[in-house]
Order: sequence, then structure tokens, then C-alpha cells
Amino acid sequence: MCYCNAMSVFTGIFYFLILVGILIFIHEGGHFIFAKLFHVRVHVFSLGMGPRLFGIKKGDTDYRISAVPIGGYVRMLGEDPGEELNDAELSESIQGIAPWKKIVIFAAGPAMNLIFPLFLYFFLALGQKELPPAEVGMIIENSPAQAAGLQSGDKIIAIDGSPVYSFNHMVDLIQDRPGEKLTLSVDRSGKIIQTDIVPEAKHGPKYQIPFLRHIPGVKGLIGIVGIYPNTIISVQSSHSHPVPPLQTFDKVLAVNDQPVERLIDLEQHILEHQGEEIQITFVRAKSTLPKELFPNAREAAELDLEKQPAIFEKSKRTVTYRVPDKIDSLADIGIGSSMGYVLNVTPQGPADRIGLQRGDKLVAVDGKEANAFDILATLLQVNKDASNTKRHTLVWERNGERHRAAYQADFFAAGTKKDLGVADDIVEPGFHVRPFSEEWFGITPDPIPNLHATGYALHMAVQQTLFWSEVIIDVLKSVATGNISPKAFSGPIGIGHAAAQVGQEGPGAFFGFMGFVSLNLGLMNLLLPIPILDGGRLLIIVTEVVMRRRLSARIQERVLVTGAIMVLMLMVWAVIMDIARLFVG
Repeated sequence: MCYCNAMSVFTGIFYFLILVGILIFIHEGGHFIFAKLFHVRVHVFSLGMGPRLFGIKKGDTDYRISAVPIGGYVRMLGEDPGEELNDAELSESIQGIAPWKKIVIFAAGPAMNLIFPLFLYFFLALGQKELPPAEVGMIIENSPAQAAGLQSGDKIIAIDGSPVYSFNHMVDLIQDRPGEKLTLSVDRSGKIIQTDIVPEAKHGPKYQIPFLRHIPGVKGLIGIVGIYPNTIISVQSSHSHPVPPLQTFDKVLAVNDQPVERLIDLEQHILEHQGEEIQITFVRAKSTLPKELFPNAREAAELDLEKQPAIFEKSKRTVTYRVPDKIDSLADIGIGSSMGYVLNVTPQGPADRIGLQRGDKLVAVDGKEANAFDILATLLQVNKDASNTKRHTLVWERNGERHRAAYQADFFAAGTKKDLGVADDIVEPGFHVRPFSEEWFGITPDPIPNLHATGYALHMAVQQTLFWSEVIIDVLKSVATGNISPKAFSGPIGIGHAAAQVGQEGPGAFFGFMGFVSLNLGLMNLLLPIPILDGGRLLIIVTEVVMRRRLSARIQERVLVTGAIMVLMLMVWAVIMDIARLFVG
């Protein structure tokens, strides 16, 4: 146990030093390059703060590694407000150059941190040789996709004339355009058709990131059309044709030994064998599913999708079924998507108390028919006083009959654990329509070659840089407005822990994280007007330009000391929070 913990600590330190070392070098290198370009003498180029450990002196500059690896600095001639300079020295000092050159020098460090991720994300994306296709696996009932006439198996090749690279790219484009009419170019069995769709505008998290999902300051409207890449079947018995001997939540693997990956594959096999007997191979969802598959809001952020318990039984089953004549779709024999059907009911929970059962289909809430996801979103709304959830009337179907009951979700306020301000209130519905697992969606369609690798990489570099910049700015706004508790701050220990986690996932994850931290460093240095940071230095220069005179050495010293104290206090607070989390969990 001690050995594992020691290894974990050393791994964290290793990845932290690599991460911070590269980013500090990039940041301070920006200051250094432009200082040299404007003929400003540089005394010290330091990676780290505090006492000098080792280094080399070349020309006027001491290139050094310092003891405390939480920052770095470039010390220029004349940077100390109280420094006395003669005429010769003044011409080589930061004091002796034009204000615009000072602005460029101090802005160059953060600018390098903002530019660096573009190169990181470009080269990471350049290695993406294959992409998941933007193919429709299934469509949610009563959704914009259904209204637009999209079908399972459709391939979205363009939106408003702009090429769609992959399924995730399609989702990004749609989510960014809530309530706007979009024209989709669709490849349907080799024929290109055009259809208009209006993504439904929904209130929700702008970013699908665990630690941001429940922060009020980063919520907004996102576009939803009701498309998913794949699905598990549902089986209904209220049809004129005989239905296959299957159950809702069965996962069909093959028909006559021909593999079935998507609902459209199953439909094609069925339609090809009308009037014939077929062998259907499938696995059945376990009758009792582990609670780990249904985490609450706090638990979900800590779980690994790829390491979740199995949903389906190990043994395969095979049944014989005679396909009826003259059918047009799976719906004619009672087969459809399982989306909207209740997969799990928590014993003694709010859904169990009203008699909801596994296999029931959600159809309406408060007198309005809707799909399961809209119903669930309505049920999880919280009253303004955040003391309880609202009461609703829930309607569901079972064996063709409708049931109705008054429903109220359970509410658990945050603070019941020593969560240091990072936990959220929990609204527990007491039922789930799908598990927290990638296994549920089965096999994804075969990837397609990335034929435009360079264009794709450029797009992803810009998209990722803008995306993460917006995330950071929104979080800073939430901090300023009090929507994020100061207890949620992380310092060097937290960054080291995160770096170790992503480092173990591979170079791609680590360098992706490095890009995020680089943007964080650049934006915070520019946007926080703390005197010792670059943003504060720029503010001082602009103030002097407006006043048309330099601030006195005494005022500058006091301002810089105040800034240093502020940064030190923030750092100490963040380290305290990091240490507290190690003991609290």
C-alpha cells in the first residue's frame, strides 16, 4: 500500500515537472525573445522561483533552474522600480524603451501560452487517420430529427454546405446553433437529399465536462435534435403481426450468422427474409444491474466508462422466428429502440413508490406527451428555494395500457459530506432509462478514412483552442460572481494529480491537458489585474500612458509588493485545498 502511494506521488511529481517546465519555458521564452528583439538587457532567465540550483551564464544572461517549480521569471535591466541607471544602461533597460514595446514584451508571455495550444492540438489531430462517421443510429420519438424525416442509417455529410467530418463534429455544429434552421445534406443509400432541421433549444451545460456540468455560470442554451449513434431494441406486443421471441433491452448480435451492429442492420436482415424462418442471436440484459451503472451527479465524474460492470449476460441465445410477409419496417413486428423505456428502478425510491417498473415506456408528464429525455429533464427541475423538487403527473405505458401517478423526485442537498464546496445538490429520480456505460450503445459503425487530415487538424486546433478558452473564461466569470466556491480551487498538488492521471492515459491525453493548462496560464495572466502578473504590469503601463508620466518608484514598489502578497495568498489557499482533499477525499 505504501509502495503504491509512493509510486503515485512520484508519478504525479514527474508529470507535473514536465508539464510546468514546458509551459514556463514557453511563457518566459515569449518575454525573453521580445526583450532581446528590442535590445533590452536580460539578467536572468529562470525556470522556477526561489534560490538558484544550477545553470549557465552566457553573455549578460544567467540561464538557471531555481528551487521552487511553481513558476518562472525573466529579470530585465531596469525592471526594479528603485534601480539606479546611468545613460548607457538606460538605453538597454525596460525603462528606456517606448511604452508600446513594453506592452509587447509583457504581453508576449501570455500570448505564447495562447498560441502554443494551437500547435499542440494541430499535431494531435493530424494523427487522426480514421473518424467515426456522422451516421444516424437511432432517432428519439417526438424529436426534431424525427420531424425532419431523418432515418436510421442516414449519413450526414454537410450542414449548411460545410462538410461534416465525424459524428462528434456533427454534434458540435448542432449544439452551437440552438433554435436556428439548418440544412442537412444526407447520404441515404447513395442518394444525396437535403432536409431542413431546427435544433431544439434546451437549457443545459454548455460543456460536457464533469466538473463544469452543474455550475450555473457555465450553463446556456444548446441545440438538440434527438440523434444517437446506436441503440438496444425494445419489443412491443400490441401489433397485428407476430413479434419475435425477444424482450425489451435484448441486444441482437446476428441474423443467420450475419452480424448486426445497428438497428438499421437488423431491419435490413428482417426485410430481406420476409416469409422465411431466421435465426436471431442475441444477449439479454441482466435482470439485476449493479448500482455502479447508475451513478448520481457526484459519482459520475469519478467513474471510468470503460471499466463499468457488464450489462449483458455472457452466454449468447438463439431463437427461431418466421418473418411475416408484406412488412415495411421493424415497427410492423413490434421492434423499435429501447430509448424511453425504464431500464432500472431504485428499490424504495420515488419511482418504485408509484409503481413504475422496468420495461415501462415513459410517454407524458404534466399532460404533455414527450420523449423520455424531455420527461426526465422536467422531473429533475428543482424549486427556486432549492429545498425540494416539484410535483408532477407522470404517465407511462405497460403492455399497451397507460398508467398515471403523482410523482416527486428525491432531493439531497450538498454539504452532507466534507466535500470542500465542490459537490452539488443531487436530484434523484429513482429510475434510469440507460446505464452509465459505453457497452449500452453496442458496436459503433466502422470508422471512415480521414481524407482531409490537414484541414481536419486545422479545424480541430482552432475549435479546441476556442472551446477551452471559452470554458476558462466562463469559469473565471463564475468565480467572480460567486457561482464557484473558492474551496474548489486547485494548486500545484491538484495540477500534479491531474497531470499524472492523464499522463497514464497516453501522450495524446497528456498533451491535450497541457494545451488546456497553457490556455489557463495565458488567460489568467492577461485577465487578472494583479500587479505582479502580466495583466497587472500591462495595467500599470497603460496607466502611465494615460497619465503621461511614470509612477514613482515608491508607488510601483508598493503595488508590486501588494501583488506578490495576493499571489502568495492565492497559492497558499490553493495548496491548503489540495492537501485537504487528500485527507477528505
